[in-house]
Amino acid sequence: MSDNCELCDERFKMFKSQDLENGFFDVTFDVEGKLIHAHKFMLASISEVLKRMVSDTWNNGDPITIKAYSFKNFYEFLKFIYSGKCSFTDDNIFSMIDLSEFYQVKSLQHKCDQFLSKKEYTANNVLVILKALSNYSLPLFEKSLCKAVKENGINLVESDGFMETSKEIVMKIVKFKDKIVSEEKLFEKIYEWAENQAQKKQEESNEEIFNMNDLIKSQLNEILPYIQFKKMNLNFLNRFVVKKGFLFSYDELSEILDFVCSRVTGMFLLSFIFCWK
Repeated sequence: MSDNCELCDERFKMFKSQDLENGFFDVTFDVEGKLIHAHKFMLASISEVLKRMVSDTWNNGDPITIKAYSFKNFYEFLKFIYSGKCSFTDDNIFSMIDLSEFYQVKSLQHKCDQFLSKKEYTANNVLVILKALSNYSLPLFEKSLCKAVKENGINLVESDGFMETSKEIVMKIVKFKDKIVSEEKLFEKIYEWAENQAQKKQEESNEEIFNMNDLIKSQLNEILPYIQFKKMNLNFLNRFVVKKGFLFSYDELSEILDFVCSRVTGMFLLSFIFCWK
């Protein structure tokens, strides 16, 4: 074992002991009425947020009250700072991710990402977990989730709860490389979602009357560029998309239709030539 590792182990043992006489602690946290003692230099060296929190400018020597997290989870967080290790469970993982994000401890966030990437994802839990983690950068988790969606044929846009999900989740879904459903079904369900969101906003307004088309368009503006209209069936475009023409400029809709018409014509000519031969 290296000298550095031995030194880390000694510091961790000192922290675990919570021995006020021999621990030389210089900062204390009050979490759910319980005290956790620590060392400023350990906290300040790993997080700028903690550095500001424990600095003399902000800390007058009184215990620092932590309200957003439980004693158990905050203690695990401090354990990680001292040892580089902590216990992840299904019950605490969301809190640990939030702790890593709030205090900007990237190494902990990476450990959380690794833990999540090894979990099993099904049609019953994908949307719930996506919603809980939509505000965090977790590339390994998202890669694992995309793999599960593809391998298990999970149709997210027709899953229970999709109509109530947030725009952030819808954005993640349309960016997935493997969406399972066709572009036609994808747009149809996302348009239905946007209608649902617009209707909710109208119902929540006691006085103001909104233009529904404007509300729907505002929900879809950031999403539309990720939908591949040029891959859609011409019949669907004419029957469904053209009727939603307020979502596009004249030039945008013309370009889509011209491209698909050319593609259909080209396929027809190739088929004719092949049959003629």
